[in-house]
Amino acid sequence: MWLRMAWAALLYSISGTVAGAASEIPRRVVGSGAGDLGAIAGRVIDGSTGAGYAGAQVIVFHENGQISRIETTDANGDYQSTPPIPPGTYFLVANGLNGDPSVLYDNLQCRVPGGGRAGLCSTSFGTPVEVTAGVVTSGIDFVTGPGGSLEGRVTAVGGQPLESVRIDVFEVSGERLEYFDTDATGAFHTDGLFAGTYYLSASNLSNPGEHHLPEIFDDLACVGQPGFDCDPTKGTALPLSWGGATTGIDFALEPLGTVSGRVIDRDTGLPLAYVRITSSRNGESQGLGGFTEADGNWMGYALPGSYNLLASSGGYMRGIYPDLLCLPEACDTTQGNLVTVPLGGRVQGVDFSLIRQGSLSGRIVSATTGEPISGLQVKLNAAGFGRVGGTATDSDGTYFFPDVDLADRYVSTHAGGHEWADEVYDNQPCRLNQNFSCDLSGATAVLVESGIETTGIDFSLVPYLFADDFEFGSLLRWSQVIGDTPPPSSPEQPSSRPGK
Repeated sequence: MWLRMAWAALLYSISGTVAGAASEIPRRVVGSGAGDLGAIAGRVIDGSTGAGYAGAQVIVFHENGQISRIETTDANGDYQSTPPIPPGTYFLVANGLNGDPSVLYDNLQCRVPGGGRAGLCSTSFGTPVEVTAGVVTSGIDFVTGPGGSLEGRVTAVGGQPLESVRIDVFEVSGERLEYFDTDATGAFHTDGLFAGTYYLSASNLSNPGEHHLPEIFDDLACVGQPGFDCDPTKGTALPLSWGGATTGIDFALEPLGTVSGRVIDRDTGLPLAYVRITSSRNGESQGLGGFTEADGNWMGYALPGSYNLLASSGGYMRGIYPDLLCLPEACDTTQGNLVTVPLGGRVQGVDFSLIRQGSLSGRIVSATTGEPISGLQVKLNAAGFGRVGGTATDSDGTYFFPDVDLADRYVSTHAGGHEWADEVYDNQPCRLNQNFSCDLSGATAVLVESGIETTGIDFSLVPYLFADDFEFGSLLRWSQVIGDTPPPSSPEQPSSRPGK
């Protein structure tokens, strides 16, 4: 609801656009009419008294967004489009007097996004009204009246006011109607609301430097985002009458828990700065995490729950807490130890020791001339997984992989343009598998050492031989790898084209 109302306010303020209008079957009661035109009729009711609302303005929009009629209700609150209007699809908005909130048919509230007040209505998400030639479509009624208000305050448990806490207002259906933020004193206020039942939540999870557990009023903790991870209708219902004010909607937010630890180099014991810590729960990413400082220490805030943690840094193998390695082909964070964070608790000693990666290099030359091959793509592969890295040769035919995990890796070439016959190290032709990658079954694995460059992973590639011997048909050329066995002789060339 809140999203469609947000779009509603924006679209109407621009042009009254009706694109994307809802496709519900319109409510219709057909009366008498005449000719090729039709009409719309109904009543606007003052919700605070139940009587007709005199002087309300009813705007009739055609589905193309153009205003077709503007009618004013009589002393009984009745209106009818006069003169009649052509058959078609229409959307209606009723505007009250003295600041009473506008209504989009069929009785939808219009709110200013993030404003905490009533706003202009767009027809985009209203219920369409169908007009038929020769009839009056009646019963298109509205209810409005003096808007009600909701107000309260948000503090931390200790009483400190919390600014810029997001307040969400939900309707009785659980749909979000609107949102807005608390002021510097932690206070909030929203007005121009219809009479009804509402639910409110408070959260500052998205605010940098603010770390409190979201709540649904009254004092119902939400481990996540209200409206997504928690059902707001589980909270305390807040009734509101026309023109009434519901006050004292106060929140005292609990602090989040914290997790801290240190990350070091496993070989040297030195602290590692700028290591990223991420978290997951049952394999799904979570918000707990952060980066290490210069002394290797890190700290993150967490909602109550249990987490798996992962440490990542350039030049080091990723580590799953407490001491498992994370490889591209094998990285199941659920195999690590869970870190359980109680509400407002402090969990310390979540430490990592990371292993420095190695590197590898080689040179690629022509097997026939010994000249370096520049600009050639080189792939780093893991068995059963595929490519885990890629680079290209420089002008000297040299290539280099700087960050290589300490696991079996296979190097292959990828000429792309078919100038060279691709190989897999060491001196094995590249035979494509079902995934169109080189089959690694006959290749030689390369295992690097921590912090050491492995060199000499070299290739001598042979060129392809092309012959364009076919002028007709779908086969335009054939190729043969120059190897130990000479290629078959070329077929005898025809002396003329067929039929000549």
